[in-house]
Amino acid sequence: MGKITLLMPTQLCRCSGLSATSLVSRAPNMVAALRNVAHGTVHLNGNPIRSCSMPVKAAAGKDITTIEGLSESNSHPVQLAWIKEQVPQCGYCQSGQIMAAAALLKRNVKPTDKDIDAQMQGHICRCGTYVRIRKAIKTASVLMASK
Repeated sequence: MGKITLLMPTQLCRCSGLSATSLVSRAPNMVAALRNVAHGTVHLNGNPIRSCSMPVKAAAGKDITTIEGLSESNSHPVQLAWIKEQVPQCGYCQSGQIMAAAALLKRNVKPTDKDIDAQMQGHICRCGTYVRIRKAIKTASVLMASK
């Protein structure tokens, strides 16, 4: 049986065309895991995936971590770096950006700009805070290396 880590879901991403109601009726035990905030990147068995376009049954029995599961006190190095570098503007994309960055840094604590570009591809920031996002990832890298 999979584990769902500290969920506080707020909104269902609708890019897959599914509504919260249709998910609840199809898979009531898994709906909470897939109702993450907009740009719903979650970690499925440690790998970043877009929850909004993954079939619910593909998550059965797997470990799912949402942004709330990174830390109970917002003390994950990526979260701290996001605050330090003042990344959020409107906030719409932030959970997806943070989850993608956390997955990258879990695999590679010293990513190059090319590594960051590859990992963050497809995560769109409508406010254009890409420079701050890159800076925050590098700041989080330093924080992780110092632990």
